[in-house]
Amino acid sequence: EGEAARLFRIAAAEGDVAGLVYLATCYEHGRGVEEDQIEAVRLYRLAADQGHPKAQCFLGVCYEKGTGVGKDEREAARLYGLAADQSNAVQAVRWDVLTVSAGACREAKGMRHAC
Repeated sequence: EGEAARLFRIAAAEGDVAGLVYLATCYEHGRGVEEDQIEAVRLYRLAADQGHPKAQCFLGVCYEKGTGVGKDEREAARLYGLAADQSNAVQAVRWDVLTVSAGACREAKGMRHAC
């Protein structure tokens, strides 16, 4: 495996949440490791569950596009909402675009505020 992926794996094993996100990105794009979308989703989920906003956004993208997980725009909107609630402008924009394009703006807004 590549040196960066190896170091991210060590950081993740030591509890570094950002290390999880970087390692997940390596798996998602096949950088330094064999591409594995399912492993990328697993790692993004671990970091997202710990409240990491980029992981929430990246996992949302996976759900939005159906990459490594079944396509689920409702779950994508929920994850974007979690990230947006942490004042991350990029996720807020993705959340707004997704909810409007999915025709579920009213429902998703309720989900966002319930989180």
